[in-house]
Amino acid sequence: MVESLLTQKGFEILARRVKLACGEVDLIVQKDNRVTLLEIKTLNDPWAIFQRISKSQLSRLRWNRVGLSSRWPQMQVCSFVAYVDTKSHKRPIVQFIQID
Repeated sequence: MVESLLTQKGFEILARRVKLACGEVDLIVQKDNRVTLLEIKTLNDPWAIFQRISKSQLSRLRWNRVGLSSRWPQMQVCSFVAYVDTKSHKRPIVQFIQID
């Protein structure tokens, strides 16, 4: 779901479930000079995002972003949590929250 949405918007999938220095990242995508690290969560209640992602996961996502930024200084590296709301009416809704 998230992958197809991002590829429709012109992003290239670089890696799935990749282990980096500070932990695993669900998805890494690129568009132009921007590389995005994504942690993906599927929920049936949008407020559950605060229960499903821990402070340590957020911290690892930030540290992975910092590490990749130093390896690829020419790229803008950012990190997001993407959550898929499965309780929406006709089809799931994907929301993105930037982590920086």
